[in-house]
Amino acid sequence: MAESQAPHIAIIGAGIFVKTQYIPRLAEIPNLFVLSAIWSRSEESARSAVEVAQKHFPNVVCKWGDAGLEEIIKDSSITGVAVVLAGQAMVDMSLRLLKAGKHVLQEITCAHFCVTCKKLTTMYLHMFFYLAKLDAPEKPAAETVEEAEKALAHYSSLSATLTHQPIWAVAENYRFEPAIIESKKLISEIGEMINIQVIIEGSMNSSNPYFASSWRRQFVGGFILDMGVHFVAGLRMLVGCEISSLSSMNSHVDKTLPPPDNISSIFQLENGCSGVFVMVVNSKSPKASNIMWRVVGLNGVLQVERGIKDGQHGYSVSLNMADGQSKSFFYQFSGVTDELKTFLSDVSTANLKKDQSSHIDPRLSFAESARDVAVLEAMLESGKRQGALVQPRSKRETKSRAVGAVQEKKMQKGSTHEEFALKQTAPKIVGLGMMIGGDKETVAYGLVEQMEYLYVRVVKAKELTKDVTGSFDPYVEVKVGNYKGITKHFEKKTNPEWNYVFAFSQDRLQASYIEVCVKDKDVVLDEMIGRIVFDLIDVPRRVPPDSSLAPQWYRLEDKRGEKLKKGEIMLAVWRGTQADDAFCDAWHSDAAAVGSEGISRIRGKVYLSPRLWYIRVNVIECQDLLPSEKNRQPECCVKVVCGNQALKTNICPIRSVNPMWNEDLVFVVAEPFEEPLVITVEDKVGSNFEFLGKCVLPLSIVPRRLDNKPVPSKWHNLEKHTVVEGEKKGD
Repeated sequence: MAESQAPHIAIIGAGIFVKTQYIPRLAEIPNLFVLSAIWSRSEESARSAVEVAQKHFPNVVCKWGDAGLEEIIKDSSITGVAVVLAGQAMVDMSLRLLKAGKHVLQEITCAHFCVTCKKLTTMYLHMFFYLAKLDAPEKPAAETVEEAEKALAHYSSLSATLTHQPIWAVAENYRFEPAIIESKKLISEIGEMINIQVIIEGSMNSSNPYFASSWRRQFVGGFILDMGVHFVAGLRMLVGCEISSLSSMNSHVDKTLPPPDNISSIFQLENGCSGVFVMVVNSKSPKASNIMWRVVGLNGVLQVERGIKDGQHGYSVSLNMADGQSKSFFYQFSGVTDELKTFLSDVSTANLKKDQSSHIDPRLSFAESARDVAVLEAMLESGKRQGALVQPRSKRETKSRAVGAVQEKKMQKGSTHEEFALKQTAPKIVGLGMMIGGDKETVAYGLVEQMEYLYVRVVKAKELTKDVTGSFDPYVEVKVGNYKGITKHFEKKTNPEWNYVFAFSQDRLQASYIEVCVKDKDVVLDEMIGRIVFDLIDVPRRVPPDSSLAPQWYRLEDKRGEKLKKGEIMLAVWRGTQADDAFCDAWHSDAAAVGSEGISRIRGKVYLSPRLWYIRVNVIECQDLLPSEKNRQPECCVKVVCGNQALKTNICPIRSVNPMWNEDLVFVVAEPFEEPLVITVEDKVGSNFEFLGKCVLPLSIVPRRLDNKPVPSKWHNLEKHTVVEGEKKGD
């Protein structure tokens, strides 16, 4: 990236983490940014960090104190700031910089969770009104993740109308560690999860540079929170499921550390799987630190463990399957580098789109970090209560629902939230028994249970070398474990063309590689001309609407793996489902005895199902309602009907002609959206409900939300006997 386009950034903080992590990691990606300044409270601290940085960034300048901070704030060329301060100071500093229009990457704060949520909502509230040049009214602060997310969604929808909305990102490098990311891709191979073990043995003693830091000792579980939050993040990232409840027994053994310094916790995930989380802050293990995530499944075991290979620190990943097969990989640490890359990329994009709202990678969101901290807070609380069963604050029910939860999360079995519970829906479904729109591309496959297949398309070969007899009758043999598929052979042809597709059922595969051999058919013994071998772990996945993988040329190899001088084969290998275009015409490993001409009689050509959508109706408020009795304040609720589905909000707790709800109602609808939304406002009078007005919205005018950008709210007129009676606001 050219220096003129690269964002100019500053670092706020000059402590150990800045010197040992931030500066070295930034030095690995110098072409993505310009480091303009490093700030600290004291001149001495700032200069010590700048001295380290100037080895890589000779033009970085030193700033300190209030005057230096003010210079950074007023410097319009500095668009991004990394805030790396002591826990209790980071949120306040981030607020000040966000108000100045700077994009902020903040290290996760280890202050108590409720304080974090309160400061978060206060910050966003004041930031919005500051940018909008309005006076901020007083609002209650959030106590839970749900309340914080509700405030975030509300203020984000408001601030989306501003010309400049700065990025606020919270760093968590374990969500970017390659070992965790790649292990998450492997988790499906071990089948249903049975048990999870997380073991952390730290080495927080006087030789550790962080041991003497005072702020970690100023609240209960300082080192537990500061260290453990990363391993909880790794756990949540790996299993892709939230912790619903836990029980912990904590102890305080090493008196040089703040209590507690040991946690032994039993937890249960929302999917029903249970596990243990054991953390020792200062272990006497001969290893510097022992960190492990282990997931036991029905079909195998996946383990991620800290280690060293060829002098490089990182994580070893091992996958041991029930059938005896195993795989192992090693990934060097790069989480800090990758999260910095992501933040800088988001800042660069925001700088190019000055008049649009900014976007951040979800892994850098406050909600993710807050949920990590909430789990550790629950462990500390349970230990304080002698192992009492505790739900993390992020899972506790609140008086108001979290705005945006329905469209951001799938409804999960076992959740205590009403909006996550299973709901019976019966939308009008069209298109059954016909091709919707007459075009195969418009057919969805969402209602059919997916079956996984490994596809191999053999197209053609060229420049195949003849044997000594001068005749050459080539064919291709595809082998995956015990399964073998063969094309027809051509007589005396050096450039044959087959156009065969082979489909191997993933459920029955017991191999780690695919072998594609070109052979010469002979009366006595077929001779191998050349082959290509693919590792199954490297095979890409393609699922509609993605197209099948395009074939490409590969140079054939001999049995020793050396490239042949002549001879190439064109083919494609990919993972897919029965929805793939190649499925109905492919040779199938589970129907090997059926000839190619008979495949069409045993395989369905098309799996028909409608294209379904979620319709989210966010009922916010009404204004100027006219009840039947003018001197009576109405008790209002809103009823929304879509086809044969009907949902109601709660009755507004405050009697008013301007009631407020801010509730979400979710419907399932099928294309082509023939049924409208009928929104009715009703007044509870005794045991009856009186009609106050309604509006009808065709689904064709409802915007489709294909990303995480907020949908702006709108006012809609309510009608009563064709007379406008008031207005209702919703989106």
